[in-house]
Amino acid sequence: MDAVIGLVGVLVGLLPLAAAGVALFLWLHTRRPRVPASVGGAVAAAGYDPAAPPPVPVGQWNAQLSPGGAMVLPGQQVGVLRIENGWLGFHPAGPQSPPTWLVPAHQVRAGKNSLLARQEVWLETPATGRVNATVSHEHINQWMGNDLKSLRERRYADEFLWVLHQAGGAVAG
Repeated sequence: MDAVIGLVGVLVGLLPLAAAGVALFLWLHTRRPRVPASVGGAVAAAGYDPAAPPPVPVGQWNAQLSPGGAMVLPGQQVGVLRIENGWLGFHPAGPQSPPTWLVPAHQVRAGKNSLLARQEVWLETPATGRVNATVSHEHINQWMGNDLKSLRERRYADEFLWVLHQAGGAVAG
């Protein structure tokens, strides 16, 4: 009986250590961009055949941008982020419109925000400074949240960061 009580005491004593380990694992896991299983959606959105993508990285995502650290407001900087031929551009009225800003991918620094952030990606460019971004192949909800869509947007963020890195951008993680 004393052995059981002693074992229970040891297990209870290890709970804070186990909780800290799980918290550390989650923090590291959510900040590191993962290699996407497929970038077919981004390639198709950019107008290319996903089965035979071009030799240079391309991709296109619906996006909502906000200045770094600022609160996300509905309608604020909504448009399309497009990577093509080593350039990253933001097109506010869709991919056929001229970009508001266009920078070489090698001048972009980017990374993934933590799970608790409202937007998945941060970007630093000479044209914008630091901005936070939500990227998606789906319509981005501006007035109401959707937890399931938010989880998918984390995968789209991984995809965006991977393509940006392949195009020459510096991705933290």
